[in-house]
Amino acid sequence: MSDSVKELILKNIKTTLESISTIKNVQRFQVQGNDTGIRPCIIIIQGEVSTLGEAPDPQVEKEMQVFLDVFDKQDIETDSRNADEIMNIHESNIEAALQLQPNRGGYATDTSPLDVLPLTVAAKGATAIETEMRFNIIYRHNRQDQTRIV
Repeated sequence: MSDSVKELILKNIKTTLESISTIKNVQRFQVQGNDTGIRPCIIIIQGEVSTLGEAPDPQVEKEMQVFLDVFDKQDIETDSRNADEIMNIHESNIEAALQLQPNRGGYATDTSPLDVLPLTVAAKGATAIETEMRFNIIYRHNRQDQTRIV
């Protein structure tokens, strides 16, 4: 069975993020939990998918939100950068990588960054830091066959 256009886009995002030299671990979301022990780490989570109005037959145009949970750690004994600086580097690299080919290998019409949630720390004194980035993907597929790009 062939992958849907949506699945091909998500696979393209994973491959793109794996090409970032500062990221060590890229995973798709797992219900039983993901291993974020190897950091910096990105977990890709498919968000809401909406149909955008009526497109001419035989196509359907959709909008998909993709969440990227970005995990790292701050070791103040070996790294003098503050937590924001560490995460800002990751955010910049991620956005740049995804904007190199916003059509996701020809499977989408556009990829747009939406927002970045505030940096979070697990607990006072902890070294783990996390943020979430949200992207919007516009794509089309055949109305009767979601594996066909139109």
